[in-house]
Amino acid sequence: MAERERFELSRDVTPCTLSKGVVSTTHPSLRWSIRSFRRYQSLTPDARGGLQGEPGFRRLKPLMKKSLLIPLGLALFCANHAWAGSCEYRVDPSSIQVNWTAFKTMQKLAVKGSFTELSVIGELQAGSLESLLGQLEAEIDIKNESLIRTGNPGRDLTIFQHFFSNFKKKPLIKGEIKKPVGNDREGTFGLKLTMNKNSKEIPFRYTLSEAGVFEAQGAIDVLDFALDGALKDLNRTCEVLHRGPDGVSKTWSQVELKLVARIGKTCSP
Repeated sequence: MAERERFELSRDVTPCTLSKGVVSTTHPSLRWSIRSFRRYQSLTPDARGGLQGEPGFRRLKPLMKKSLLIPLGLALFCANHAWAGSCEYRVDPSSIQVNWTAFKTMQKLAVKGSFTELSVIGELQAGSLESLLGQLEAEIDIKNESLIRTGNPGRDLTIFQHFFSNFKKKPLIKGEIKKPVGNDREGTFGLKLTMNKNSKEIPFRYTLSEAGVFEAQGAIDVLDFALDGALKDLNRTCEVLHRGPDGVSKTWSQVELKLVARIGKTCSP
């Protein structure tokens, strides 16, 4: 177990570099392997034969039988790390959208909307998509109904006055991405969402298309943020509009969220 652990690589370290076609490494275990292989290869046939009786050689013998594969495998391994570390991911802050879908009536009819402004906090570029996501935060300060867009100005005003205006202090929403796991095509993360002075980490799944379109989806329950009073106020105001053919008026507490952004990837040769 100790020998196996010796060759494990930290995800936070790039152990190899590629410069002018030559692969090099700073990882101690890989450097030890390369030096040992080169020293064995430099010995004369007689000297190699003298090593065969040594106890240490018996452990290395199976490895030496595959000596041609050692440098090739290490080179491919190191080259993969070197090339992977030479890319940069950058998000366009002006492209970030926060879309939401709420529901009304017992038939759960969708009401789609979005926020028109948000502030992005954190570095906008990183060497991997995971690193980029993990350093991003955003704030939405809903000062008035112009920050809400549902395609119906009257509805925007109602949502602001009878839902967001019920927030403690002021209607501020904060989001911080936590624990991103995946690759540059798909993965998951937790969104630490803070509303009404309450916080909860929401699971999200993300995808990144070849065209650079990033999409992430998750869902919240506004009751988790102590917004039951705000929900009741909204439902009371929209009682007639949220009444279905069964005569029951309902405003659902579940809201689906979709984050959209453009993320570019550039790699040096």
